[in-house]
Amino acid sequence: MTVKQVILLRVHNRAVRFGSVRDFAGSVRFGSRKTRTDPISVPYAQLSSSKTQWGCKKSKEIEIDMDDGLQRIRNKNGVIKFREAGTYFVIAAVQVASEDNNGIGDLHLWMKLNENDIPNSNTIQSINKDTGVLICQSAVEIKVGDKLQMIYSTDVAHGKIGLVATHPHNEPLVPSIIMSIFKSSYAEDNYD
Repeated sequence: MTVKQVILLRVHNRAVRFGSVRDFAGSVRFGSRKTRTDPISVPYAQLSSSKTQWGCKKSKEIEIDMDDGLQRIRNKNGVIKFREAGTYFVIAAVQVASEDNNGIGDLHLWMKLNENDIPNSNTIQSINKDTGVLICQSAVEIKVGDKLQMIYSTDVAHGKIGLVATHPHNEPLVPSIIMSIFKSSYAEDNYD
C-alpha cells in the first residue's frame, strides 16, 4: 500500500473515505477534555499552618496560612470555600502541646459549616506536660459557596496549651494543623 491509496475509516458506523494520509490527518482533530475520572479535575485541598496558636476557654477559628495544593476549593486563612457541590471527605490533624512542656489540660477540635457546628465532629486530646496529635475527620455534604472552618478551644488546669508548629533542624516543618479535603462522590439524577 502506498500513501496515495484510499484510507477507509469507520466513524459512527459510517464509512469515511480519504484520498490520502494528508486528507485523513488534516481532518482529525485532537483535543483534551477533563473527565470525572481524571485526578486533576477532582476538587481537593491540602492545607497547613506554620503558626503556633495558643488556646483559651472561648472557641477560636484555626488560622490556616499555607495552601499546599488547591483544586476548585479556596482557602482564606482558614475559611475554606467550595466551588463544587458534593460529598467531601475532610481530615485534619493538629499537633497539641504545652508551652515549655509545662501545661496540663484538654484541647477540643471540631468543624463548622456555614458558622454552624457540625454534629458529632468534636474530638478531645488531653495534654499532661507532653505533645500529642489530635485527628478530626468527617464526610460532609457540601453545596456551592459553603464555608468550612476548623475550630478549637482549651480547658487548662495548669500553664498554656494549644496548636504548636515546630521547625526541626534539617527536616520539614511540623505544622500546627495539616488538613486534607477531597470530593468523594458526585450527585446522580436517578439515585434510589
